[in-house]
Amino acid sequence: MLSEELNDIMEEIFREGSILSFLNSLNKGIIIIDNRKIIVYTNKIAQKNLKKSFSSLQGKKIEKLIPFRRIEDVLTDGLSFYSVTVPLEEEISYVNISPIEINKNIIGALIAFEPPDCIENSLDTIKLCNSISRELEAVFNSAYDEMIVTDNRGTILRINALYEKLYNLKSEDFIGKNVSELEKKGAFNPSVILKVIKEKKRISLTQETNSGKILIVTGTPVFDEKGSLISIVSMAKDITELHKLKAKLKEVKETAQKYYYQLELLKQKEESQAPMIYKSTAMKKIITVAEKVSKVNSNVLITGESGVGKSILAEYIHKMSDRKEEKFININCGAIPETLLESEFFGYEKGAFTGARTDGKVGQLDLADKGTLFLDEISELPLHMQVKLLKVINEKKYMRVGGTKLLKSDFRLIAATNKNLGRMVKEGRFREDLFYRLNVIPIDIPPLRERKQDTIMLISHFWEKLNKKFGTNRKISGEVYDILTDYHWPGNVRELQNCIERIMVTVDTDMVKVKDLPVFFIEQSIQEAEKKGILPLKEAIEETERRLILKAYKKLKNTYKVAEILGVSQATIVRKLKKYGNEKNIH
Repeated sequence: MLSEELNDIMEEIFREGSILSFLNSLNKGIIIIDNRKIIVYTNKIAQKNLKKSFSSLQGKKIEKLIPFRRIEDVLTDGLSFYSVTVPLEEEISYVNISPIEINKNIIGALIAFEPPDCIENSLDTIKLCNSISRELEAVFNSAYDEMIVTDNRGTILRINALYEKLYNLKSEDFIGKNVSELEKKGAFNPSVILKVIKEKKRISLTQETNSGKILIVTGTPVFDEKGSLISIVSMAKDITELHKLKAKLKEVKETAQKYYYQLELLKQKEESQAPMIYKSTAMKKIITVAEKVSKVNSNVLITGESGVGKSILAEYIHKMSDRKEEKFININCGAIPETLLESEFFGYEKGAFTGARTDGKVGQLDLADKGTLFLDEISELPLHMQVKLLKVINEKKYMRVGGTKLLKSDFRLIAATNKNLGRMVKEGRFREDLFYRLNVIPIDIPPLRERKQDTIMLISHFWEKLNKKFGTNRKISGEVYDILTDYHWPGNVRELQNCIERIMVTVDTDMVKVKDLPVFFIEQSIQEAEKKGILPLKEAIEETERRLILKAYKKLKNTYKVAEILGVSQATIVRKLKKYGNEKNIH
């Protein structure tokens, strides 16, 4: 509970003593409440103003003493209010109300009384409220590194001593300057104060300074009693080293992941004869079923999208069976013209038809005897051939085209398709009796987009294989791994293999980065992000930014003009051009 957190801090304050003395030495009445609006502390002047002792005030609801209707805005939204008029003992008093925030959580609020005849300007009041608030927070954790106070237009009024280190500028470069002007000059990006002015609420964001520092910045608006914005207080914490450590940790994790998958590949090659590279639970189950099926002669129907490896699995079943010494006959039913299907399947006798070979031809069923007959794209088989195939499956007997002799073929049948045969049966495009003869043992291979672990394994496998083939030693960045893994791969494993080869052949650098990928990867990242209603991937944003800046600079040949057109500082353009590898001839 946040209220318990504040109580713990107050107990520490009472034990420590120095902050308590500081609060009592102020010429203003001070009340501290928790996030339940309960009073946890009052200094001596506040007790005098209220004409009550601390024991009689502690634990009371603040509304009973100060009827301020917008106290919820302070405790919920983190708003601050200046010079709020409240009736007190038949007199009008003025109070300033500011939230107490620790680790981005509002745990209470501070109320400071102002004498009616001595109302200070807003900046001094804000400074006092935030000073006391920071004193309280210092008991709990370290103070913020930097603080800036601006007016309601973003003009800087006060700044603390660490600004030179964080922003690499002198005090005269800050005081009296507007934050929009400093943002354009590249002192920092983006400005939290401009966002607070626009949205009228407390905002936190990550900011980069011209000195290379990475900051977490929180801007808090301060309002008067009428709800008008009067100033903004911006506080920042330097997280540069944490940012570097995070990047280093990510690099270490990526390296560890790479070696993990390489070890998995070696282990798989040693322990399994399976020609398919896999890691997912789904594929492990499929390989287990395939190994069991290979020991019997039952018909198998393999389904799955194009490129998932149906033919490879069929051949694996053959190689694991007791027919492995015999032929594996692969017939693609969709690749043979309908007029030639019958002669291709059954063969023909000499002189069977015009254009036939004089010595006749042996059919694929002859060749499959004692071996395995694999009918790929079985859904493309015409209905008249489906009738004849069904007869062959039932009897294992057939007759050549133009022949009179009944021949036998002892084959193991495996069929495959990327279509829904059940739906085709309902539509009358596939024979129901043939479907049930084929579908004795169904095996469905899921698409690659549903097997992220397999995708990573396959990327490593193909990359290693092509490095050996081309005699190179190229590597892939972690961001590229992420994009390739998240891609939907409509062509599945076949498309992945072709894409890896394309990247290997067309990219000249030793380390393949996001900018080296084909454009459609970036386009899909943006499209997928838009569908989900979220911001695009970081890599997609960076790639878009890179292309825009390089294109503008190529045309204008001047960083000042580019900065003006793109609405950023010239320093930002120079930094980005260096980042994207275009340091030569920067003007």
